[in-house]
Amino acid sequence: MRSKRELGVWYWLDAGPQEEWEEDVKEMRYLEYDYVVASKMDLITNRNEEGIEEFINTCYKNGLSVYLCIWSGMLMYPFIGGRINQQVDEKGNRRDYYNLWNERWRKNFYKKYLQDIVSKYVDTPGLRGYLFDDTFASVAKQPGQGTYISYSQEDIKRFREYMKNRYGDISVIHLLWREQRGKGWKEILPPRSPDEPFWLDWYEARATWYEEWAKDTVSFIKEVDPHCELYILDGAGIAANQREYYGIDFQRVARYFDVVMLYAMPAGFEKPPIKMKPILSHIDFMVRSVRNLVTQDKKVSFCFHIYQPFDNKNFDRVSSYPYPDIKQIKDMTTQAFFSGADMVEHYGYRIGNWRLKDISPGKPFPEVKTMLKYRKNLWEDLKKFNREVKHSI
Repeated sequence: MRSKRELGVWYWLDAGPQEEWEEDVKEMRYLEYDYVVASKMDLITNRNEEGIEEFINTCYKNGLSVYLCIWSGMLMYPFIGGRINQQVDEKGNRRDYYNLWNERWRKNFYKKYLQDIVSKYVDTPGLRGYLFDDTFASVAKQPGQGTYISYSQEDIKRFREYMKNRYGDISVIHLLWREQRGKGWKEILPPRSPDEPFWLDWYEARATWYEEWAKDTVSFIKEVDPHCELYILDGAGIAANQREYYGIDFQRVARYFDVVMLYAMPAGFEKPPIKMKPILSHIDFMVRSVRNLVTQDKKVSFCFHIYQPFDNKNFDRVSSYPYPDIKQIKDMTTQAFFSGADMVEHYGYRIGNWRLKDISPGKPFPEVKTMLKYRKNLWEDLKKFNREVKHSI
């Protein structure tokens, strides 16, 4: 049985002074949101949890529940265990990401990191659970770097063991490929592009290792708090059409989590005029793809940006085109629900870091000015729509 429709909104605790949090919470509730995805960068960089419990309690008193956003691979580096266990791409570049496939690292530094956080909030009313943000961000190609991960010495050894377990004898590989592929297992290497031999084996091996990460992650947290919801985010279109490319079978990862979320600002909003039909078709494809991958007891969420970008040429002011407008927000939200989402999230109410300064002394970082908090001309229409869409058929 499908769950009721809910609307959520993202909020960075770093994006405003703590004395403004309570007012922001009341405003989010006024806009008819049901829950907040809350994050704090200091939680990673220096374990600063000041104010998090207070924020959760404030949300609870005002009728909002909270998912606390934590990281697992991207922003953790090098704060969870130091500069160890790095991913390596096919060109030999060492990425500033932890290799989630390393079981020793997971069951030591990573486990402690997760359980330290969860143990602090296990009895906090209003906390629904935890969202894992940017887990798979390391698969994104950066300028000058390779396309695929991971080719560390441990991964190469792990791949050989996988091949041994699958084929049993090196002669099987020789016969299957109808030519000599090395004299022994030590000459078996993971492929570095899809046109090389063993690419499907390499995909399957990595998909297995990601599933092991998912299983461990959930078990570490449930060991401390068996009742919290765990929420996995796909921000790269992996579930829809990028599985073989990235080596992630999202269906196998998602089976361990309670909520699966697609995070995107669909292509097509780069500049006006905006054509909504292809954007809505894109949302429909993404949501249906994930809905079909997960069982009916899982929740599916879709999250999109509701703010306009600042002007890259004039960094101290926002773009003159205020996208998405209220109709576009309504259309994208409605499309996600009708395509099968149980939850839709608006990113975000207040995002950024209010302490950062731009090139003009004394002015707040302009990204902060682009959030929903500063688009009050939308509020009354958005409040009415949010209330109605949750109860529409």
